Amino acid sequence: MTRHGEPCRARAAFLLLACAALLQPAHAADCPAQPQILARLQFSGNRVTRPEVMLREMLSREGAPTDARTLLEDAQRLRDLGLFRQVDVLCSRTEAGLVAEFALREKYYLLVAPRSDANSDGDYSYGLHLSWHNALGRNHTWRATILEHSSSQTGRGRSLEYRISQHAPYLLGSPFDLDWRLAHEQADWQPGDGTDVGELVDDQFRIGLDRHLGRGPASQGWRVGGAYEYRKRSLSDAGRELGVGHGLFASLKYRDRRDSLYSETGLVGELELGHAGTALGSDYDWSQLTATLDYERPLGETAHQTLGLHLKTEMQRGGPDDGLNQYSLGGASLLRGYPRNTAEGDAYAMLRIEAYRPLHWRWLRWGGFIEAGAAWGGAQAHTPGLLASAGLGLQIRPTWFVGLVIDLGIGVPLIARDAGDSGPAFYGSGR
Repeated sequence: MTRHGEPCRARAAFLLLACAALLQPAHAADCPAQPQILARLQFSGNRVTRPEVMLREMLSREGAPTDARTLLEDAQRLRDLGLFRQVDVLCSRTEAGLVAEFALREKYYLLVAPRSDANSDGDYSYGLHLSWHNALGRNHTWRATILEHSSSQTGRGRSLEYRISQHAPYLLGSPFDLDWRLAHEQADWQPGDGTDVGELVDDQFRIGLDRHLGRGPASQGWRVGGAYEYRKRSLSDAGRELGVGHGLFASLKYRDRRDSLYSETGLVGELELGHAGTALGSDYDWSQLTATLDYERPLGETAHQTLGLHLKTEMQRGGPDDGLNQYSLGGASLLRGYPRNTAEGDAYAMLRIEAYRPLHWRWLRWGGFIEAGAAWGGAQAHTPGLLASAGLGLQIRPTWFVGLVIDLGIGVPLIARDAGDSGPAFYGSGR
């Protein structure tokens, strides 16, 4: 068997500590402390996952020297895919030489479930959601959603949306990741002046490629990408077209993330720039910037006790004349603790610091957070200045399904801007 990647000894100590912190630790039974030639590398328990998906994450390869430390690093790299509940390493010797077997327990990859959400902002939604991770054993992800939604966001009311997307890493064995999504939404619409009421119809299609840079694990490291996005907006009841946009995007992404089943540590960052203009065939000029940074590290010696820092900013200039602000702060997602639409504009920036630790069960953690942010820009902007909140929450991580995390809690404003900011607010979200 072959695999992508070269040994990276500088990370060995960090990876060994990460392995030691797992509540279901990796084992390297009977594996040599000193390097030996690996005669055969094999997997067991992977009912779905194809060997090539795992091999491109690993350091060890047949015909090359390996040892217990390298095999433990490989076990952690397989965990970092997020596809397995358990990874153990078993070594044995045959006439041909050293044999290393990775014994795996896979998570469930297909989740089809009713979706129902509600929060203290008066928003609620219901529908059906499908997530298919590791599709056909290639680590591809499909998502589809049908959702009826009632929103308290200024200018919007009830809406019906359909969404489908696919993420296909290392498409056809190449170093390129394919992403595409298709969305259709029909929403009650009322601009800021309150003069017209209609139905806003929004159709979107986006397709992009990311190129993996370097020779490290396939799921980690740097990526550079580009994408094309088509958007058409119209007001069906008013008979008015808001225009068609053809946007081009460029992005830079970095990922160095450790998955410990009940928690994650490491760094993930992304910077994306987009532009749509009349020179590209659009009916309007439009520019967008998005930047995110998520960093989590172990806190103390307690397993799965972490400290996190999260930054996000989005800015948009121009676009179709729909009379709506692009972003809002407050509510159950951005700046928890404030009422919905406390701040609105065509740009915002957010900072969140949080700490979590296990609460009796390994899959249940509790913790606290502090958030601060502001919105600005746009003709209809409502910008009360800097806002900050704090709160307590629970984080639920069922280990049976890939990537399932549920957050529940309450937030309280630290900077009051009006009488409605004084009380605690419940929040709930899932991903």
